[in-house]
Amino acid sequence: MSLYTMKELLQDAYAKQYAIPAFNFDNFDLLMGVFEGATEAQSPLILQITQPAIEFFGIENVVDIVRNEAAIRKLPTALHLDHADNLEIIESAIKTGFTSVMIDYSEKDFADNARMTQKVVELARPFNVTVEAEIGQVGVTADPLSCSSISTDMMTDPQAAITFKEATDVDVLAVSIGTIHGMKVKEMQLDIERLQEINAKLGIPLVLHGSSGAREADLKKVINYGITKTNVETELRVTFRNTLEKMLAENPNEIKPRNIMKHVREAIKQKVIQRQTLLKSAGRIAMSVKS
Repeated sequence: MSLYTMKELLQDAYAKQYAIPAFNFDNFDLLMGVFEGATEAQSPLILQITQPAIEFFGIENVVDIVRNEAAIRKLPTALHLDHADNLEIIESAIKTGFTSVMIDYSEKDFADNARMTQKVVELARPFNVTVEAEIGQVGVTADPLSCSSISTDMMTDPQAAITFKEATDVDVLAVSIGTIHGMKVKEMQLDIERLQEINAKLGIPLVLHGSSGAREADLKKVINYGITKTNVETELRVTFRNTLEKMLAENPNEIKPRNIMKHVREAIKQKVIQRQTLLKSAGRIAMSVKS
């Protein structure tokens, strides 16, 4: 079984108004917890990893493990490079077997962002690899427990999104509507009206970064207006650490890693099922599976 492109998975989600959570991972136990959750939920899966995590994990290890687990579980899975700004890393991911890449020049000016995105699109097309880019800027918090907000001038301008899509022919676009990377508290205010306008003008799958801090009610809303992928990292990290600390505190004499980590994997699994159910991707494995 070969991996799916992210575009394949998101086109179905866009047409049927559901979203696929994209889970970041940087170690084996977290990855397996995600796989176990998606398998039980019978949800298509997007796995994503950043450049620092690739350096920790090993790029060939990432591709081999994800491909093997997806085949064993017969799980429609895309492997995505998240938040990359280095063409060498992006090209390596494409040639190694990633089926989707993100070029993130959102902090640069519009012209540089469009130029670099177009380069990556040209690089990815011959390999049938999906390209995600970002227009506008998703916030980053220094205090994950604070109730932060971003200014409207950081958010995605609908007309700029149209111009960007026409200039780059990007497959998937991440938009800024008020989310913030790294938030633990679910108190962010999302600009749903802005999202509605972007979706009406663009008509392509949209991505919500920083979704760990979004209210569940808002996540249910955004899937009606083009959001087909929501990134989840902070919530998994918090679950991983809290579960590990609790396990070690309750079992101070346990030294077998498999006995310790099985509790972490179970907790991750339950978080994955919860998010996939919320976004209505659970039970979607009825779609055809590649041989």
